[in-house]
Order: sequence, then structure tokens, then C-alpha cells
Amino acid sequence: MPQRDVLQHCREAETSAKDNGRDRLALRILFNGGNFIEWVCPWRYLKVVLEGYRDRDGKKNWGHIYEDVAVLKSRHAFKGNQSDIAIALFEIYFVGGDCCLNLRNKKAWWNHKDANNRTIPGILGEEANCENPAKALNEWIINLAQVGFHLCQKQQQN
Repeated sequence: MPQRDVLQHCREAETSAKDNGRDRLALRILFNGGNFIEWVCPWRYLKVVLEGYRDRDGKKNWGHIYEDVAVLKSRHAFKGNQSDIAIALFEIYFVGGDCCLNLRNKKAWWNHKDANNRTIPGILGEEANCENPAKALNEWIINLAQVGFHLCQKQQQN
């Protein structure tokens, strides 16, 4: 891939992170031909999510969640205005580990103020900017599974 294309994707990832609110990181994985996948996450949750992952066997094989997401997508499980399946999938692979992110509490979804009036970033950003919260949460978890799989694929082969 030409360097100018990579730099353009870097700029777009930066814009994507900023568009989703403050204190965020956008992980974008580029493929040949210009296709990409991207996952945006607040910095405060990045470590707990990526390190809190546990597969069905209690290990770190991201292929399990990647396969489950692919099967569920093919069966249209993420369609409509519901996010129960995505939340359950997250709980299976993350809450069972050391992850402290509770997606059943919608406060974790949106930016909000703490007792000292500091903004605490939610995984989806500003509630006012989101037309379909369930769809946004579904996409967040789907993108997490895809990015995590591709980031850890090389490590899993070793």
C-alpha cells in the first residue's frame, strides 16, 4: 500500500477518534486494496477490554469471538433495535475475565460527568449524536471482535 494512502488512513482514524469524543483511540487495520476495519475506544477502557478478553477455554484465542460474531452476523442476530445479543456476547468473552466494563449499565455507553464535573467518556460518545444506540453498540462489539482477532492473529500462531 502506498505511503500516502497509509497516511490518509492515519488522518481518517484520528478524525474518527476525535469525532467520537475526547480521550479516544481509533485502531484501524488496513488490508490490501484499501479495505479496513476500525474500532474506537476510550483510553480508559482500552487496557481492560483488550487484556480482559478470555475465550471459551479461558485463554486468549480471539478466533472464538471472531467466529461467533461471523455466525451471528450471518444469521442477522445484530439487526433491529436490540443489543441484547451483543451485550451477552461481550459478557461471555470479557466480563468473565478481568474486564470491569458493564454494558448492561447504559451509563458506560455515553459520555457523562462525574461528581467533580469531569467528563467521563462512554464507549459510544455523546448520546445526542447517536440515532440508533443499539445499532451503534452492536457495531462497537463487532468491530472489537474483528480488530482484536486481526491484532492478535500473529501472536496466536506462535
